[in-house]
Amino acid sequence: MKFYVLLIFFVLFTGIVKADIIDINLERENYLLRETFQADLIVNNKLDSSINVFDLKLNKNGNKIPIAFYINKIDNNFYRVYFQIPENLEGNYEFSINNIDYYENNVLKQRSFFRNFTVIKENGIGVSEGVLLLNKGETKVLETKNYQNEMISISVTKSGDNIILDKNNMIINKDTKSDLQIMVDKNMEYKYRNNIDLSYPNKSYNVIILYLGEGKSISNTDNFNSTIIIVNNTQGNTTQERVYDILNFDDPGLKINKQLSDNEKELLNGWIDIRNFGDKDVQDINIFVTGNVKDIITIKNELNEVKANSIGRVYIDINKEHNAISGIYEGNFILNYSVFEHKIPIRIEYIGIENNENFNETQNNNTELFNRTEPPAEIKENNGNIVLFAIILLVLIALIVLIIAYRKRNVNKKSF
Repeated sequence: MKFYVLLIFFVLFTGIVKADIIDINLERENYLLRETFQADLIVNNKLDSSINVFDLKLNKNGNKIPIAFYINKIDNNFYRVYFQIPENLEGNYEFSINNIDYYENNVLKQRSFFRNFTVIKENGIGVSEGVLLLNKGETKVLETKNYQNEMISISVTKSGDNIILDKNNMIINKDTKSDLQIMVDKNMEYKYRNNIDLSYPNKSYNVIILYLGEGKSISNTDNFNSTIIIVNNTQGNTTQERVYDILNFDDPGLKINKQLSDNEKELLNGWIDIRNFGDKDVQDINIFVTGNVKDIITIKNELNEVKANSIGRVYIDINKEHNAISGIYEGNFILNYSVFEHKIPIRIEYIGIENNENFNETQNNNTELFNRTEPPAEIKENNGNIVLFAIILLVLIALIVLIIAYRKRNVNKKSF
């Protein structure tokens, strides 16, 4: 009988317990002040757009806490988020990924995802990066600072032999830092991923090392889109020249889609990465915003050049002047160079105070997006059905167990 009971429970819970749309895996659930918070986001469904820094929030008692998030998309199913916990920020917090549009059975839905953690009133260890991107022959420095009141020993381990470290142990006095130099093996393959673990008493911290390899040669016509342009030379003659599209957004599928209430008019800031995938430097780059969304977006820096096989970063502020009014702001973030142009769609909606009482309900419903690749549907998550289904199955199991026990008792009586 025990075998049948275990079998039934196995079938039941393998059917009910499954991965969430996005799993948030924390390095740990208890942090110290000034430590580096780290979360890995595992994506189990197709998303309508990549997760970006504007989707992330840190909340305490329902209030948003301003924080400088860092997020790296390792692949379509894996993101790494990290940030340094400020001093004097102890207490219970909620880390959230907000209003993510995803597909389930070809139907577009929207949800937010949450994980709680606690910050203890005690200083910890801060690490400068959660992800390091390295090019061929490049050396980068990982900075680790000891905010504790005593000296600490940190062991350094790596997975594989494709990266070279200048030390495997660090002794750091209080209020001082130590630099770990990291270099990639020249034989590493493009987009190869490796890991470094920093271990100290009862804690550890993981850093992903992502090797970007060498830029693809533009002499290989299979690598890039290209077009023919007419060039005027110094002698006044015209010639034809083939140019290659080697510059694009690091995440070409990115969209910025935000819905905010009037009480969330605080400044949002983040960045957009632009990658040169080729083996030639690119100059004369134009970055600008179109549509009425340019009224609330500020581009903070110029990007005049992106070196071969490297990343340029453009920092932007949303609603820097706190002057956004209720309504929809739409447009595109444009990358323009040579004869090529790429864009990221932007849609930001501010909901007026008169609608704030319905704001949470609106956030849980599907919102209309643009440039959809699959048709939307007005469907809401119904977790109640799952719970009801589970209860019914549990009742059925209980009945089956009782029947089996009853029959066995009758068989035992007949044997006497």
